[in-house]
Amino acid sequence: RKLSCTVQLSDENSYEGGDVILHTGVDHNYLPKRRGNIVFFTSILYRCYTVTEVVIAKYVRSPFTLAKKGILKDIRADDLAAQTIRGLLSNLAFEKKDIEDVIIGCANGEGEQGLNVARVISFLSGIPITSGASTVNRLCASSMTAIHNAAGAISLNAGKLFICGGTESMSHVPMSGFNFSPNQRLDN
Repeated sequence: RKLSCTVQLSDENSYEGGDVILHTGVDHNYLPKRRGNIVFFTSILYRCYTVTEVVIAKYVRSPFTLAKKGILKDIRADDLAAQTIRGLLSNLAFEKKDIEDVIIGCANGEGEQGLNVARVISFLSGIPITSGASTVNRLCASSMTAIHNAAGAISLNAGKLFICGGTESMSHVPMSGFNFSPNQRLDN
């Protein structure tokens, strides 16, 4: 696939072509001399796009209830996420070994949701260790960030198949975590 790129060098100069611009120097008048160069401008606005179309092929959702109430209050967040992913993977025309990465959003990474909960969930789901797993935290936007990260990786041809999602148990991990200690300088 060809990567198309437009680089705005200044108000009057721009470069358009099939090269990825990755030059770390400060010479803003430098342009690639032949096709296929890789150059990066650290202080320049650039816009690159590919012809890769990213789609959500299938989705599932776990049930949910209010915190500390209902039939899910005693179920661990990683167990519920793993069960949901196993449901997602049922009846699909690919092998689990084809999964590039499992990216899970989690706002409060403590207790059973701590460490790299995405790796734990991938193991519980039966995804092989050869697939990557990472946990992202952007509070309420954590699961959407997981989708954005996977879409970006697919766009850059860094993989074809990703599992994305989010997990959280407000019954097991309180809203501010177990040991909330904000920086004193920001506590106003």
